[in-house]
Amino acid sequence: AIKENHCAIIVEGNLDVVASHKAHVENVVASSGTALTQDQLELLKRYTDTVVFCFDRDAAGLNAAKKGVSIARSLQYDVRALILPKDVKDPDDLVQKDSTAWQKISTESVPFLQFLFEQTLNNRDITNVDHKRLITQELIPAIAEITDVIEREHWAQKLGSLLNVDLKIIRQAIENAGKEEKPSEVKKSVKPVSSVAGGVSKKDQLTLLLIGFALNNDEYRERLLDELAKAGFEDAQLESLYKFVQNTYTSNIETVKNNNTFFALTRSLLEADPTQDFLLSLLDQSSLIAEQTFENIAPNTVLPQLNILLETLRATDLHSRRTVIAQKLRQAEDAGDTEAVKKLLGEL
Repeated sequence: AIKENHCAIIVEGNLDVVASHKAHVENVVASSGTALTQDQLELLKRYTDTVVFCFDRDAAGLNAAKKGVSIARSLQYDVRALILPKDVKDPDDLVQKDSTAWQKISTESVPFLQFLFEQTLNNRDITNVDHKRLITQELIPAIAEITDVIEREHWAQKLGSLLNVDLKIIRQAIENAGKEEKPSEVKKSVKPVSSVAGGVSKKDQLTLLLIGFALNNDEYRERLLDELAKAGFEDAQLESLYKFVQNTYTSNIETVKNNNTFFALTRSLLEADPTQDFLLSLLDQSSLIAEQTFENIAPNTVLPQLNILLETLRATDLHSRRTVIAQKLRQAEDAGDTEAVKKLLGEL
């Protein structure tokens, strides 16, 4: 049913699922209360790229939805929401009152930010400075999570217009919110990177993990090294480590084929080169992270897991590139350079 409808509707309770199936709305799953996890969303990713949230209207339901949305956006989902009638608590309640209404509403999802705007602005005075502050505290971080620059700009303009605040100020607030460290759920087996020069961005962590897997796995080494080169590097030390690993492989391809000596060979060459010894700890860290990440994964599921990691790396790289273009676009708009604006929009 999820494949047929091209989306999964996520509700809070088991009874919401049961009631939905009774009403012949079958592309519905429950998060068992509010405990939606990254593992659950990665599982759903096999069947759809769109998730539709329908959580309770109370504060707990809204907070749970926002947490789930953050994880879903990090996995490159199209995130939407269903808006229930104001006198209805949840889908189960609606089905008891009017099952045909739930059938209709289940097909009428809206962008999650539209839902969040409505919830946040409800009972608030947009001319009151304290209310403005509360509204921006709710909406700015949510807008900053959006990876598509056109969609993000749409909601930035909408917020600026509603609050009668200069768009440049809204953009700056969104940019600042995007730079802040946000707690995110990471797969249990993945250990965080602790000492990558230049920061610990998501792309840095993925890059270090995939270099480590390439060091220890003969079967996927060439593909991983090619994919890493295509994605590029944000961190200079990671790029240096990659180049050393790549050069070691191409220079010793016959020696390292079909055996497990590649990591040992790469490490011994690093130790022998005084100009590269600063990469030793990074090399060890990448190998350790890869071992810890894949130690409990069955051999037949390694490739699907790698594909997910590579898709995430590509998406993260695309987001980084589009962020740079969006910054240039804003500068061109502010300068009134219409030709540059047209060119940059084409690149987007």
